[in-house]
Amino acid sequence: MSLSNGQPSDNSLSKQDWTRAIDATGIFFAVLFATTLWKFWAASSLGLIYDECYYWLWSLHPQLGYYDHPPLVAWSIAAGSALFGHSEFAVRFFSVLSGVVVALAGRALASSLYGMAAGNRAGIFLLLAPIFSGNAFLTTPDTLLIPAFAVAMLCAWKGVQSGGSWMWWLGAGLAAGVGALSKYTMVLFFGGLGLLWLASPGKRIRIFWGTLLAGLVALAIFSPVIIWNAQNDWASFGFQLRHGFRNQQESLINFDKLGNYIVYLVVIVSPVLGLLCFRSATSRLREPVFLFPAAFFWVVVAFFAFSAAKAKIEANWPMSAFLGGLILVAGNWDRFGALWRKWALGILVAGDLVAAVGISLAAMPPNSPLSPRNFLPAPPEVRSSAGFSALVQKQLGDLRLKLGEILETRQTAAAIEKKFQSSGAEFVCAANYQLAAITAFYAPELKNLVWLPREGPKRLRWINHQSWIGKNALVLSWNEEPKTELGFFQSHEALGKIHVPGTHPVFVYLGKSYSPPQPGAP
Repeated sequence: MSLSNGQPSDNSLSKQDWTRAIDATGIFFAVLFATTLWKFWAASSLGLIYDECYYWLWSLHPQLGYYDHPPLVAWSIAAGSALFGHSEFAVRFFSVLSGVVVALAGRALASSLYGMAAGNRAGIFLLLAPIFSGNAFLTTPDTLLIPAFAVAMLCAWKGVQSGGSWMWWLGAGLAAGVGALSKYTMVLFFGGLGLLWLASPGKRIRIFWGTLLAGLVALAIFSPVIIWNAQNDWASFGFQLRHGFRNQQESLINFDKLGNYIVYLVVIVSPVLGLLCFRSATSRLREPVFLFPAAFFWVVVAFFAFSAAKAKIEANWPMSAFLGGLILVAGNWDRFGALWRKWALGILVAGDLVAAVGISLAAMPPNSPLSPRNFLPAPPEVRSSAGFSALVQKQLGDLRLKLGEILETRQTAAAIEKKFQSSGAEFVCAANYQLAAITAFYAPELKNLVWLPREGPKRLRWINHQSWIGKNALVLSWNEEPKTELGFFQSHEALGKIHVPGTHPVFVYLGKSYSPPQPGAP
């Protein structure tokens, strides 16, 4: 099984080569329709993960910025809720639409670079690659970053062409500005343009002035976030810099985390396809049509490699690199041996089918005999690492615990609400934002009574918690005896724990007489 750098052989182009089916426009639109329809169903049937509930909590109070991220994720959820009310579908509506935009923009860019057949391939890759299909289902700051990045790349390519209108650069700036409102890493788009400028001597003037125009437009759109940060001690900018670049060990390079990052880069778009992305990004760079997407690929990969050498990064962080990576693979598809193409496409489709079946089963009602609840063991409270069997049990238990995040959250919140009503508490204090968020979304009667005593002044700045001074609160924690949270009260009383099978137990206390430190106190 070898990679071919020559022209495709007659055999690779034969009618028996089923990998060429993805060249067809009809197949692209069939995949687009089927995946979008399925995502809309799954989005309305599956419970929210913790972070989605957290961003929904933001959406109740639209701001120009938030401690963790720029505001677009909250704005999109607020818009979805205005259209569809209080539901999982409302939270995820624009996420599903974002996947459509990514596929169409990627298809248009690949078609402009390599022809319509490559465009259809690129669109299908962007629909089926795990990181992008997941991004077009769950609602996170990446959700609207990725379509904005794709549209910005498309507009920039049109602007780079000698006959391209300067309006394309205006479009690139608009898209980049929207992307920056979703996640700060949109700035890497301009890093890609910088690398392209260095590698394109004959087009440097056009790229320079186009980048300047796009940058000014993006900066104008992003300016509300700058104003918010200036008014809030640069909190969000500072948090992200510490989050992504703080060295977490004494040595200069963290090889374990860098190794994990390398694995992420290969598997997040499926293993063989990931390898082909790197192969494509290192070949044929003397051709402008391959240099263009490669510039954006390598800038993102290098940026997060630097971050991974210092701190832990998440698998989704470098995902924008694979907009360019998969477009490169689509353009280079005929240069790979038939066996490589079959393995790449086969593993991609098989992985998607397995994921679709798993998610569909997870979305079934709790009393369904096919629900994953019936097949996975509950996570043991005491972990044992002795023996292969114990290791398998641990892994299955961990999977069940992760599934509990979307399968049992509603039950946990209902139990919290019942405890609140019987406790006589006047508000809720959670030890972390995850508990606060699921309580607010799945027990909406409590949504205006939820507070984070430790992190709230940073994460939920719009809440006036001083109004609760002297009042009693239901205190929630995944840790027994949460001394930090209980320290905000004059005294406390243990009320037991809530343990829905398959989830973290929630320890519950009645905190008496809320007494937070006063501003300016030592």
